[in-house]
Amino acid sequence: MGAKECSRIAKTLRREETRGARHGATRQSADCACPESKCLHSPSAITITAMATPASSHSEPAAARAAAADATPDAAPNAAQLPGVPGSAAAQSTPGIQSGDVLYLQLFDSLPLPAFILASDGFVIDVNPVATALFQQTRPQVRGQPLPQLLPGLSAAQHEELLQALRQGQAYFMQAPGQRSLALYAAPLPYPMAMLQAANHTPPHWLVLAHRLHSHSSDHYAELFEAIDQGVVVYDAQGALQHINDAAMRILNHSAGDDSWRADFQSGNWTTVDAHGMHLPREQTPVAIAQRSGKPVLNRTIGLYHIREQRFRWLQVSAIPRFASSARLGDAPVQVISLMRDVTESRRDQHLFTRMQALSTTGAWEWERGSDRCFLTPGALRILRLEQPPASLAGLLACFIPPDSQRLRQALEQARLTQSAFTLELRPHPQPNEPEHWVRMQGEPDMLDPFSIRICGTMEDISRSKHMEQNLRHKTRTDPLTGLLNRDALLEELHTRLLSKSPQQALLYVDLNRFKVINDALGHHIGDQLLRAVAQRLHSAAGEQALCARMGGDEFVFLCPTAEAGMPIALAQRILSKLLEPFQIEHESIRISASIGIAIAPRDGRDSDTLLQNADAAMYESKRRGHGSWHIYSEDLARRQRERLQMDNLLRNAIDKGELQLLYQPQLHLQSGQLIGAEALLRWRSPELGEVPPESFIAHAEHSGEIMRLGAWALNEACQQVRRWRNAGLNTVPIAVNVSYRQFLAGDLAHIVAQALQQAQLPGAALELEFTERVLIEDEPLTTRTISHLRTLGVRLSIDDFGEGYSALNYLRRLPIHGLKLSRLFLQGAPYNASDAAICQAVAAIAQGLGLGLVAEGVERPKQRDFLQSLGVAYGQGYLFSPPLSAEAFAQWLKQPQFGSHRTEP
Repeated sequence: MGAKECSRIAKTLRREETRGARHGATRQSADCACPESKCLHSPSAITITAMATPASSHSEPAAARAAAADATPDAAPNAAQLPGVPGSAAAQSTPGIQSGDVLYLQLFDSLPLPAFILASDGFVIDVNPVATALFQQTRPQVRGQPLPQLLPGLSAAQHEELLQALRQGQAYFMQAPGQRSLALYAAPLPYPMAMLQAANHTPPHWLVLAHRLHSHSSDHYAELFEAIDQGVVVYDAQGALQHINDAAMRILNHSAGDDSWRADFQSGNWTTVDAHGMHLPREQTPVAIAQRSGKPVLNRTIGLYHIREQRFRWLQVSAIPRFASSARLGDAPVQVISLMRDVTESRRDQHLFTRMQALSTTGAWEWERGSDRCFLTPGALRILRLEQPPASLAGLLACFIPPDSQRLRQALEQARLTQSAFTLELRPHPQPNEPEHWVRMQGEPDMLDPFSIRICGTMEDISRSKHMEQNLRHKTRTDPLTGLLNRDALLEELHTRLLSKSPQQALLYVDLNRFKVINDALGHHIGDQLLRAVAQRLHSAAGEQALCARMGGDEFVFLCPTAEAGMPIALAQRILSKLLEPFQIEHESIRISASIGIAIAPRDGRDSDTLLQNADAAMYESKRRGHGSWHIYSEDLARRQRERLQMDNLLRNAIDKGELQLLYQPQLHLQSGQLIGAEALLRWRSPELGEVPPESFIAHAEHSGEIMRLGAWALNEACQQVRRWRNAGLNTVPIAVNVSYRQFLAGDLAHIVAQALQQAQLPGAALELEFTERVLIEDEPLTTRTISHLRTLGVRLSIDDFGEGYSALNYLRRLPIHGLKLSRLFLQGAPYNASDAAICQAVAAIAQGLGLGLVAEGVERPKQRDFLQSLGVAYGQGYLFSPPLSAEAFAQWLKQPQFGSHRTEP
């Protein structure tokens, strides 16, 4: 019910006071957009109309309430019961009552909508029957109650505002839990004579009309109004707040039952900003613009900041003006409906996404095939170094170098035809003074597009990872010392070429001659510089047609195509020629040569391992024939290779089949002839190969790695044999066992020796280990640790074939070596060969100077024994004294008293 209807009821009541006419039901205004649950204009709203009575000169409100309660019966009064009405006793005693008062009271009770009389202090004087049904109380129960008791949701502040509005004759809207929205209006009415009789002097009273009409459409409208997830705020023509739904309350941080929202909303606690964060004056808000212009303002983003609570929300607001049904062009709207949606989270997400795009190396793209339009996010534009997105696919393709742009075009077409995804790594056109630029594009058809006209995806700048990958690949493929390709890179390239359509390749295996000697004599730092200088010359010799790689140590490999028959030989000759000129390293002039082996694919091998093995075999053949030469792999080498393969297979089974044997060659004191020890010599008798020379199968075992098993077997067998001799009651002598440098490099030699001694229950002094000088220089830290552990076990250590291999004088000074063995190579020509005699004399002097024992090997003639004695050499072994003996034969030596041990038995 609207204010105009309320005024008409007031006028009608005045007319009925004199005419006795009845007033019919009022209708809802057709110009209101508020739902019935929140506004009194709604058909299903409770419309409470309060009409003020004129004030009398003086009276007490409490007395008036009491008088009214006493004077007004519970049932609806009629003319016969009212004072001053003919036919009533009251009329006779109160002749002042006029017939208009009776009509007024009859009209009050017969109103089809709830009505009650309210005192100025908010207490109910009377109610009509319809109101008792509304409040579900009897008339006596309602009388004298304060209005907040009838309306529990009415707060003290609302009650005071209500009374103030009624005094001023204004409309008032409120929300109360459990009740509909209430609208209160006031209009002056003459006070009923019955009330005047009860209390002659009363303050102004109001007639309150409440109207609840039930309309299905209005109910549905109200339910929708509250259920909608957007905030809805309704303003009247003057911009005053008429209604706010629960969603808007939540957006403004108020609960549905919170009555403080109106005061908070109308306070100065709120500041409004525009989408850019600038202050937004009230007249520039969407509601003000819609109210002023009469045109909708749609999807405007504003920010609301609560100053006191320091709370900020972003809202997307639309303001829609609503006009009266009878409005004409130019009329102002009667209402403005404001729809609001909280977009704080989405704004934050968008900000974070934008920030992420600005900081990240990722972007997004889309191509619409129908319009040939390309869409790129700011991140994608930045990745492609573009200021504006390309207008078409051709513009996007033009960003990349031609081979990659063609790949992208094909990938897009394939994705469209097969509905499949793709991933490409592409290179945009290089920018001046910038490193190579790489982009990873991923794309797939838009699955939400039923017509497959859009392909979208992501774009990522992978330049950094590509550069890191290239650097890592360079490091993993490059020898750190020389900068050449390493072994893995060479084998990978060789494998690729052998699988290609043109597998004709030549492999040149290059080994530097005497590099070990130079490295040992001048030091590792000189050796490293020499390798770098050699690598530069070899790289120069390779030119553009060949690849050069360092395989490790002083070995290099060249790979070149064999389009011409003479290319490998010409390359080998260039390599040898490049090495003829001496190298100047730190004031040292160093000459070095090379031995080269050549293998041709696919003739000499169809896989990398075979080809490399054959080239290596050819290189060793070249080294055997003389330094500074090259040799091509041949059938003869192939035959020897087959023999080595056969030996490898047979040797692997020799231990298990019991084909190995240890022989023991006595070591004597040259002057007294006393037995002081023996050397255990490994022998192999193969059923297929016969008696295999030790230098043949031991060298093969070192090359194949089988030396580890052979060496461990020899150690265990020697220790067990000593135990058997001791168990037989024989006085034993230390047994010397040869140990390969590969056993030292394995790192577990000390553990193997300790285990062998423990199993045989022998002290360490019962065992002597012989090893070549190569052990001392292969891995100095590892060698030092191993020798230290062996010395802790009490094992004697001797250098075998001293002077024959690498120079190890520096290590002799520092390592705990017990003795040396003079190689038979130098003793063969002594004493007649001056060079051999000089070397023997030098070795003897070194041993004496360092306090080391010296045993001469290969003593076969008395002259050699006499020569050694003249040099002060105390011990020797050889065929002059005894050949290598079986364990049984050597036991006979141990039984002879004249061969008692010269050394103290451990």
